[in-house]
Amino acid sequence: MREDPDLHLKGRLMVQSFLLVMPLMIGYSIQYSIVGHYWGAGYAMYGFVTASGALLDFRRRGKLSFSGNFFAFTSFFIVTAFTLTTRGFGTLISPWIIMVPISGFLLVGIRSGIFWSIASVMLVVVLFIVERFQIPLPNYVADDALIYINATSLLGLIGYIVIILLNNDLGKARLLQALRKAKNDVDRKNTEITAINQGLETTIAQRTHGLKTANEELDTFLYESSHALRRPLVRIVGLLSIVEQENSPEEKQQFMNLISYTALNMDKMLHDLLLVSEVYQRELQISRVELKQEFEALIAQTGFEHGNVKLEVPEGMSVETDGELLRIILKKLLDNAQTYRRSGIPHEVHVRAQNAGAKTRICISDNGIGIEASVLPQLFRMFARGTEQSRGSGLGLFIVAKATARLGGKVWIESEKGTGTQVYLELG
Repeated sequence: MREDPDLHLKGRLMVQSFLLVMPLMIGYSIQYSIVGHYWGAGYAMYGFVTASGALLDFRRRGKLSFSGNFFAFTSFFIVTAFTLTTRGFGTLISPWIIMVPISGFLLVGIRSGIFWSIASVMLVVVLFIVERFQIPLPNYVADDALIYINATSLLGLIGYIVIILLNNDLGKARLLQALRKAKNDVDRKNTEITAINQGLETTIAQRTHGLKTANEELDTFLYESSHALRRPLVRIVGLLSIVEQENSPEEKQQFMNLISYTALNMDKMLHDLLLVSEVYQRELQISRVELKQEFEALIAQTGFEHGNVKLEVPEGMSVETDGELLRIILKKLLDNAQTYRRSGIPHEVHVRAQNAGAKTRICISDNGIGIEASVLPQLFRMFARGTEQSRGSGLGLFIVAKATARLGGKVWIESEKGTGTQVYLELG
């Protein structure tokens, strides 16, 4: 049966009704045999068989089929036969004629209940006619034996009423329990939906903020990059006009050197602009990167001919990340550590790596010119410059910050003007 409180109640009523009818039929069969009403005893045994058949049919199918209804309806006619062959309305068996179809109406549904109710009315009419016109019917039960038959019928009626009342209360309890469970399910679903909606709102707000920030960065990028590219072009055009007017070969060569230097800087800027695009658009490819090998290769490429690099990276230390983005970050930081040296003292760069809990922390420090404290908060912005001696594109630390963010890490700088700089990179 389906988990429906109403059907569950009907099912229990039907099963218990059949279980009540079966011992009653056995009792009737014994009593009728004792008083010599043998064909009545046979009817009672047949009632036991039909009630058993209806019960089995119901338990197997979850509802009464045609054969189950036939069995149950046959039992109803047996009760009627008992009434007609005892005392008609004068015996307590007669109330079963009313109780059986009414309970059938409750148990097996509207259509079957209507059919049973019509049959009950017709049988009551028959009994009324028999009683009213005193139509003689064979009476197989003696008056002194009728009390036992009535006692059995009375016990059956009381049992049936008790079943109805108990199951009615039980049905209400089950219905209330089902309603409470349904309400709890609805409340739980509403809570889940509310949490999902809140999560969606938070996600939408974060993505909206991210898009707004990205659009602002794009606007700034386009504006600043166009001006940054225009400045060297204007300078080259101005230097070329001076070269055309200059007669001295030495002076011309000096101006041509300036033009070449400006063009090289412009080429570096274009290269950094391409790196910005790669950082934003690159599809991450996570792999295990051996840090010591990576630093040794980058230090060799950077060329620290004027500096002394101290490398403190444990052998075998590695980090799972996108190798290309990490390479871009470390290359930019090493370039800065090499470039901004103090004159008059040996330049030193110190590279350290260590595990900080579940994360890996890298520190690249130098004893260079350092950075003023007021400038530090602006260093990771686009085209920011930490010192007047900066000759780069102004995009190096911006690229470092964006690449680190894509790797899910963080980067920060500690520095003091005239004493050196420490850059910390944390990945994990």
